[in-house]
Amino acid sequence: MKHIITSSLLIFGLGFSGLTLAAGTSSLETTAQPSNVTGVVKIPTVTMGENGFVVIHESNAAGKPVVPNSVGFTRITKGRHSDVIVILNRPLQPGEKLFAMLHRDTGKAGVYEFGPGSVDVDQPIAVDGKVALKAFNITATNDVVNQAPTMGPAQPISNRDRVYSADQTSNTLTVINPATNTVLGTLPLGDQRLDGVLGPVDTNEVNVHGLGFSRDGRHLLAISVTSNAAQVIDAGSNSIVQTMRTGRAPHPARRIYQPRWKNCLGCGLR
Repeated sequence: MKHIITSSLLIFGLGFSGLTLAAGTSSLETTAQPSNVTGVVKIPTVTMGENGFVVIHESNAAGKPVVPNSVGFTRITKGRHSDVIVILNRPLQPGEKLFAMLHRDTGKAGVYEFGPGSVDVDQPIAVDGKVALKAFNITATNDVVNQAPTMGPAQPISNRDRVYSADQTSNTLTVINPATNTVLGTLPLGDQRLDGVLGPVDTNEVNVHGLGFSRDGRHLLAISVTSNAAQVIDAGSNSIVQTMRTGRAPHPARRIYQPRWKNCLGCGLR
């Protein structure tokens, strides 16, 4: 069974002051989700009146949402979206109840900041000071993980492993689970190309081309060749931490120096 909520439905009053309704109409649709060890939740339909986030909250013993803590979120732009993927920080357990909630992006653009000790930014979308959200249940399923083929002796692929792909045509960063060969989600860095001849309007980032990890594996650098940019991605939250302008036509980052992202071989950083 599918459930639809809109910003005019008052479901729970969670006690936050100063909540305001996002511009335009905002709504989401939820369904029951199968349990899985990858922590992937799919929201069938989301409509946003402005840029913001889809956030997943746990439920407490009384069946109420646990806030301001959350277990997963994804950034989403203004408009209507289908099959929105949210990656949780833990597996989905059969029989549990979770809540999906829409949040505004009022703090640092693209960075979800609502949480313990920080409830004044990226607040939930609400009407008359009451938050609109919807619960969904996790059902039991057989979660079978297949080992991908290897070229030789190697440790087993884990569900905690991630493969990142820089997508040059759509100007996105795709996150893949190599244990299940499934796409977990995409991070939009720019506009999609119009066709094989025409390029996108030169806004945001263009020609996302190469990737490089920091030495500690906590951050990823995405290189955009045409728009001359290097973007720092937080691998833990899949959010953009920083955008840096580079020299002309940067190419894939082979090595990232720390601290402070001051240098990057091959991407023109100074």
